[in-house]
Amino acid sequence: MANLFENVGLSPKPDNLVAGNHFPVETDVVTLVPGTYKRGDFLVLDSETGTWALATGVEEGPAGANERFAVLLDNKIANDVEGNKGVAAFTGEFNVLAMRFGGTTTWDIYQYAASAQGIFLKENQPAPALAV
Repeated sequence: MANLFENVGLSPKPDNLVAGNHFPVETDVVTLVPGTYKRGDFLVLDSETGTWALATGVEEGPAGANERFAVLLDNKIANDVEGNKGVAAFTGEFNVLAMRFGGTTTWDIYQYAASAQGIFLKENQPAPALAV
């Protein structure tokens, strides 16, 4: 099962990326375009190469038209040394305050297109501070 929480030390630390449990979080391994990625990155598929990259808002056509989206569930440096595979979610509810979008892109331009494929984006409260 994919990490639904960030692992810190030996115990999971809630990071509030997953924003609800009304929809299942379906995951799979994806091939990433070389670069540095963070947990919560909103990815878009390049259908010609079959690789995934951070959504920048400059995809062809209206934002989300005929696009496939995913949310990265781990931190990853995609390169020849580290490999270019990462675990991503293709369905579920996600907190946009715990996500990253490329360029000047904001989540609202993808909201409806992403929901059509089962990714529901919403603002949620930050995770509460944990007692140490």
